[in-house]
Amino acid sequence: MKLLYKILVPTDFSKRSKNVIDTAIKVAEKFDSEIILLHVIPTDAVKDPVNDLIQSIVEEHFNKLKNKIVKAGRPEPQTMLVYGSSHEEIVRIADYKDVNIIIMGSGKDAENGHYSLSTITGKVMQKSDKPVWVVKHGTTQHFKKILCPVDFSDPSHRALENAIHLARRFDSEVNILTVFEPIDIYTEELDFVWEENDHLLQEFNQKFQDFLKKFNLKKLKVTTTVKSGEPHEQILHTIKNYKPDLLIMGTTGKTGLSKILIGSVTERVTREVPCSFVTTKSKNFIVLDIESKIKDIDFHCNTGKQLLKDGYIDEAIGQFHVCLRMNSLHLPA
Repeated sequence: MKLLYKILVPTDFSKRSKNVIDTAIKVAEKFDSEIILLHVIPTDAVKDPVNDLIQSIVEEHFNKLKNKIVKAGRPEPQTMLVYGSSHEEIVRIADYKDVNIIIMGSGKDAENGHYSLSTITGKVMQKSDKPVWVVKHGTTQHFKKILCPVDFSDPSHRALENAIHLARRFDSEVNILTVFEPIDIYTEELDFVWEENDHLLQEFNQKFQDFLKKFNLKKLKVTTTVKSGEPHEQILHTIKNYKPDLLIMGTTGKTGLSKILIGSVTERVTREVPCSFVTTKSKNFIVLDIESKIKDIDFHCNTGKQLLKDGYIDEAIGQFHVCLRMNSLHLPA
């Protein structure tokens, strides 16, 4: 059974990339994933006399990272060296290799202590349909607290699905946040507007509860939070107080004239990288795929147990039925 097959890790081999590699290793451990390392050299930065030297240096760096990943107990990763525009090549390779997710760094910290999203990472988020996991420099890989803002849309549904699966694998707490946007009140004399907001808030709370019923939250540490105000302001305020290890947000995935946008709320929240975060656009990065080949009875039983743990109840029952067809007296099944 696989939930997350391939992780693409673009790297510039800087000290800041250490957190990115550590995060990729941690995720790969939990999901038995393949890691693909990618380094992009700008085409105009290489001249023939020094090309061989650059390739030699890159290979040396790749070997160090491969040793680090192998020592952590993961299979040796595939390495790729390509030439071109960094963000374009990352997007291209992600599609070519059909990876589940791209894990990359956030960028350099600004003078005021904030972390501004790097141009390359921002462009990858804008142009790739693949989920992007942005690792803030200096963060840990414990992921004990996950914050997932939702607005009941399909993108936020996708984000929460992934947040739930990560929480099950990392034994994390999930804070599901939603923000009610009240009607602006310009004068205290408009009492009916206050009443209308109260009515709308009741409807909003009911929509939130109906939305949550679509998910299997059993055996999870879940907190639900409802705030009122501007969504991006309330999300940032919650991050400041809740201090999540990871933020997971859905994006609109708009095209055409709006293709430079990744969703206005998501863009505002992630602009200064308040914490490590994952953006999901049109695809889940965690996808259930059960091996169809006939295995021994213990394999199917163990697969069923893991499916239960991950919240796939019907699929788990299917695996236990396979066991019982192989041996109708198999007690664990």
